Formats: sequence, structure tokens, C-alpha cells
Amino acid sequence: MIQEAFARDPGVGRFARPSLVLIVGIAGLLWPSLSWAATDEPGTAAPAPVEAQSWTEWRGATGDWGGLRTRLDERGLDVFAQYTTGFWSNTRGGFETGTRYEGFATWGFSVDLERLVRWPGGSFRMNWNSYHGGQPSEELIGQYPTQALSGWEASTGVRFFEIAYSQRLWKQRVRIEIGQLSSDGEFFQSETSSLLLNASFGFLGFARQVTPFYPLAAPGALVSLRTRDAAWELRAAIYTAAPGEDERSNIGFDWAFGDGFTVFGEGIARPKILGRRAALSFGFLGVKSEVFDLSTGESVDGRVTLYGIADWHVLEPSDAWPGVSVFLRIFGTPNTGVVLTDWYASGGFAISRPFPGRESDALGFGFTVQRFSDDYVALQATFGNDVSTRESILEITYYAQVVGWLSLQPDLQVVLDPHFSRRNAVAVGLRGVIDF
Repeated sequence: MIQEAFARDPGVGRFARPSLVLIVGIAGLLWPSLSWAATDEPGTAAPAPVEAQSWTEWRGATGDWGGLRTRLDERGLDVFAQYTTGFWSNTRGGFETGTRYEGFATWGFSVDLERLVRWPGGSFRMNWNSYHGGQPSEELIGQYPTQALSGWEASTGVRFFEIAYSQRLWKQRVRIEIGQLSSDGEFFQSETSSLLLNASFGFLGFARQVTPFYPLAAPGALVSLRTRDAAWELRAAIYTAAPGEDERSNIGFDWAFGDGFTVFGEGIARPKILGRRAALSFGFLGVKSEVFDLSTGESVDGRVTLYGIADWHVLEPSDAWPGVSVFLRIFGTPNTGVVLTDWYASGGFAISRPFPGRESDALGFGFTVQRFSDDYVALQATFGNDVSTRESILEITYYAQVVGWLSLQPDLQVVLDPHFSRRNAVAVGLRGVIDF
């Protein structure tokens, strides 16, 4: 299915040649270790191939490749591929009713350099992504892009994503990363809200022009410090403020230097609240770059956004009871004249193992509201656009692990006062994720 989708995409031609050269080069460098890993060591028993198990227990739909995948893992090389497929239907409201297909692929590899070449604490990763599908949020509902029905919605194309070296030091308490990085895997993240599919429950996406995040990454550096028991953690990162545009022609390298930089800082505490696990995060995003002041029409040098996140595991799952966790996420900025969104809040809960015998399933509920700045709304009015001052999302979802490499997730979303259409909408979707 992935190959067929790529064959239909004329943008793949630009991607295929440089990536093929890069893959061949890396394979050449690693071949001595990989060829040794593919052969059993004298005097040792080969690990039992995963194919000996039931196909429902395989790690990926393609199995263990005759035991090669297990041997590569033992040598520190993890090769992965995943495809997300499904649909979204707007049943009422918005611009119009209808259905759009969702197709997202991600693939790549990571290398544990300590296991492969005995380099303590070192690792390298490289991955790609591709979105091939419709734009139901824009075409059918008319909601604001950062509150899209699916966090995978992007322009059609194939892109290089993260290309990064990571080094752990001081008994794993220090982590340093450098390379082409994405900020959404590190900051403003909630364990509980990650179950939900709407983009608003992911990263604070209003900063695409100055912050690299899906589907684009950009040059940056990150350092993370944590205590021995991981009860406290500090993270800081710097990225170029020009990651490029989300468009078909951008294969992942349209970032630029010289247009300023973005700085993140986040502190995470993991205390016990009433004897239950919790995670409390506080952070900021600072932009040192020229941005447009909507109130004056002039360029100003930067802005700051503050945010906070709370996750609390109210009840741990057991044989008798399901698990329950709740979350709250907020952000706001004092620089309201230079942003389109001046504050945001979301909250909800997740129930893990909701039914006996379904240990990997989860039920989730979330609500989010995003307020648009007065200056931005006024500017839209001068162009004759009647946009909402707030947009809210209500989502209910169920994650079902069908087999080890396949999950299905039906989803219901209500969009209140969509930003561009101003007509409340009800959308349903079904997502399937296949690990290869």
C-alpha cells in the first residue's frame, strides 16, 4: 500500500535519488557489523525467530525476517516503518459534508552506537515522513489549522525529518542532541492527551513559521538534565527560526540560517499526589526574530509564550479496575499584538484497560478552546472575513489494539464555532495504524 501511494506521488522523484545514495553510503559503513550480526556467533545459540510465535504476536506485520530483525536489534540497529490509514467524514455543519482519506507513512532507523561500535552513550537516528490524503479540516469544516481533525494533516509530499546524533553522559542523567531536530517530540507534551487525535491536543502549533515541528524539522541543539530517579528534569533547546514552509516542494531541507532563532526551556517535576504518579511541566518559548505586529503594522524583534501541563494518574490499572488519568494544558503570551492565538487551554481524561481482557485498549475524552487575538480578528475583518474569536473542540476516542502490529481507533469530534465557516460541525473518523 505504501509503495502504491508513493508511485502516485510525482514528488517522490526528487526524494528518491539523494535518499538512495545516503542509504547506500550508510549501509556501506555499517556492512561489516551488519554482516557479522546476520550470522550466528560460534558456540552461541541463535535467538528463536519471531515467526515461531503466532502471527498476532509479531512485532511487525512483516515478522522477524527469518530472525534477522532480532539479530540487528542485538547489534543496536532498529529499522522501522509504520503506515497510518483511515478516513474523516463531516456529517453536519462546516462548509460542506463529505469524506476525506488519510494516509501517513513514517520510516527510518536508529543506531545504538554503544552496542554497534562500543561508543558509550551514543546513538544516531534518521527518519522520513509522507502524507498522502485529503484536508478534511480545511476543505469540509473550515477550522483553524492548529485544531485540525488529525495531527497528521499536512501538505502532500515526502520529506526527510529528523537526522540527529544523541549522546548520554553521567550515568544517563545528561542527554545532548544535535542535528536536524523537531521540537514537538520534546516540549509541551502530555502523556494522557497523546491518546487524542485532534492536532490541538499535541504541540502548540501556532508557531510553525518560527519553530520546527511535524512535518518539518530544522537544525538545532538540545540538552536535558535529570536527577537519578527522574523525579526532576530540565530541558533546553535552540532551533533556527526559519524551518521552511509546509508545501509539496519542501523535501525537508528548506530551512535557513540568519533569520533568528527559537529557544525553548522546560522544567518537569514528577511528584506523588495523594500517592499517585503525576507530572507537572512549566516552560517557555522565546522567539528572537522579526515578527509582524498586527496592531501597528511594524516589525518587532521577537515574542515570548508561557505554558504549563499537568498529568495525574488518578487510578493505576489492575485486574479489578481500569486505570484513570487526567490532564490539563494551557499556554498564553503577553505579546498579543504579534500572535494569532493569544491563549489556549485543554483538558480531559483517559481510561486505560477499560474492559477485562483488553489490556492495551484505552478510552479518551478531551476538550480544548483556543482564543484568537483581537488584532488578528480585526485584521481579518478588514479583508471581509468573518472569523470566530474562539474555536473549541470536543473529542471522544477509543484505541483498540487488534494484534501486536495493528491498531484501530474510531473517533468522534464536535467543532464549536469553526474559525472560518462559523457553523458547528460533527465529524467522525476511523484510523488504522500498521507497524511493519
